[in-house]
Amino acid sequence: MKLEDELFIKKAIISQLGEDEQLVALSMSKERKSAYACLVRGENNYLTFRISDHLASTSFYSNRTFNFNRENLVFLQTELADYLTKSSWYTFLYNDFFLLYTLKFAYKYHLAILIDDLYDIFSNEEMGIVFYQEKIYGKKKKDVNIVSPSMTKYLRKLFATGLLSSIHKPNLGRKIFVTELGMRLLDVFSKVYIDQYLVDFANINWNYLEIPNDDNKEKRIRD
Repeated sequence: MKLEDELFIKKAIISQLGEDEQLVALSMSKERKSAYACLVRGENNYLTFRISDHLASTSFYSNRTFNFNRENLVFLQTELADYLTKSSWYTFLYNDFFLLYTLKFAYKYHLAILIDDLYDIFSNEEMGIVFYQEKIYGKKKKDVNIVSPSMTKYLRKLFATGLLSSIHKPNLGRKIFVTELGMRLLDVFSKVYIDQYLVDFANINWNYLEIPNDDNKEKRIRD
């Protein structure tokens, strides 16, 4: 896509937003063939989607992809209007914030979250995406553990909505990283969640990462 195309896409999105809706991020892929958008609405709702001239490389990204045609901007606006009206928005929970922020820092503690690609799940995708974490202690020592079911649930959500993605690293595998959209939501929702995160940050186990085990925490933060 040309730079002018990016501006046309931004215009098409903004023209369909409601009074309490805001475009907080529009990220272009490295090859500039796809655009990823993130909207927020109200206190803690968000919606992501993709605009491209080709299908996503993996079906684990489950959000809507709109076909981009620079000759028909009106059609894109019409599709966006219908999508925004009918879509169920996601709730950005504290555990989403916790996980994104913690993954942002994980490399400093020699910890990585990876995708188990042993059975070519990125090719046939016959099973749910499986994550594991790898802790490096030195050149010859490391621990590898499957991510817990509770944390897997949040990782799958964040991956499916484009807040997390993966990149292949030689001698390491397919490593998870926080996308530009995910980074932007950390800024947007810091005013809601940063105080609680500072409390939990002091207790993070960087040898085996887990989300806070407190089902009532979400309600307390919102109250």
